[in-house]
Amino acid sequence: SSGEIKDAALLALTIKSALKNARIGARHVIASLPETKTFLKLLHLPAHDTTPIASRVEAELQKHIPYALEEIVWDFTIIHQTEMTILVLAGTAPKALANSYTLAIRDAGLTAIELDLEPLAIARAVIQDGPRGGCALIADLGATKSTLILATGETVMHTADAQSSGDALTARLAETLKIEPNAAEDMKKNQGLTGGTSEYQAIVQAYATNLSNRIATIAGFPVSREFCPGVTEILLTGGGALLQGLPEYLTASLKIPCVLGNPLVNVLKKRRHDIPQEIGVRFATAFGLAIAALRHGHL
Repeated sequence: SSGEIKDAALLALTIKSALKNARIGARHVIASLPETKTFLKLLHLPAHDTTPIASRVEAELQKHIPYALEEIVWDFTIIHQTEMTILVLAGTAPKALANSYTLAIRDAGLTAIELDLEPLAIARAVIQDGPRGGCALIADLGATKSTLILATGETVMHTADAQSSGDALTARLAETLKIEPNAAEDMKKNQGLTGGTSEYQAIVQAYATNLSNRIATIAGFPVSREFCPGVTEILLTGGGALLQGLPEYLTASLKIPCVLGNPLVNVLKKRRHDIPQEIGVRFATAFGLAIAALRHGHL
């Protein structure tokens, strides 16, 4: 539920079944921890301080996170350094959450070798390498939760709840139109933002408007202008990104180009591939984790 494991035994059985059905023999796992339960913070540290950076990061984190240090696991990476300042991206997660994922993976007969943060994995997959001239805002629109990620390259500057979800839209359609949830899902798939009755249109247009307003708010979030002078593109991931007409609506309403994210943009640059777009946007996190596995020598 929102990334928190409620039934570890059932989760382990489900993973085992999925591995068997897909004939996957790999035993090692890189897993992502959910944005709703984790914390990312950009820290500006003075370069002239001779105290070890890890100690300085630890001290700074205590000022920003709602947990005691003994209750969390954390890591950091240096993003940029000048004569005056060291810019550090630090990530934290509750120790209980990290342990619950590790133990569930172990109970499935697997070994967790790395835990990543979900926003970092998504940004790693869909933001193209190289100078971009601005920031990207990724809207990861899932069934039960949706996240907005403000990033430049793979540096995540800010994350926020999009305050919308695919299941909530489905429930609203089912309740208002007095239809079954499966029928509401079919409506979303077939009619998108442009078809359907006026009653249907009122619901999906309200959803799209709320999402657009939320994106506009996060796009204006004050961050370091040295690294994020302004949002230059919006990338959609997650199953909710497949709502027909949504990219075009957001482009028109926000005056910022909006497209479906391509999680293979940094992987298959010259070769053709036949991975359907629907698969790509739904599993952007998994692609980002796989890229990390390649970089860190796990594959």
